[in-house]
Amino acid sequence: MTAFHPKRQKRCEAALLAIGLKKQDFTAAELPGEVTEGSKHAAGAATGALISSGMVQVVGRVKSPLANAKGRKLDVLRLTSTEKAKTWLRANGFANIIPQAEGLLL
Repeated sequence: MTAFHPKRQKRCEAALLAIGLKKQDFTAAELPGEVTEGSKHAAGAATGALISSGMVQVVGRVKSPLANAKGRKLDVLRLTSTEKAKTWLRANGFANIIPQAEGLLL
């Protein structure tokens, strides 16, 4: 996926990390369609890349909230380190999506 759509892949990874900075547990189903460009595989590829790099870990499984998923299970993800996630976002040009608190960049 990275070789064919490197910008989309990085956007999906960045969006997942940003979601992880906002909430403790999350799934790839939370990625907006604008980020995945409608691809059914982009969210999974980004999730796999983040898991293999050690940025996120799988902490459980849940039934997909999407009706067209027909009850398939999704990995519940959690960041391994908020600082690593923020560093990755900054290093890859996504500092603007790091959640802010009290007007300060975290």
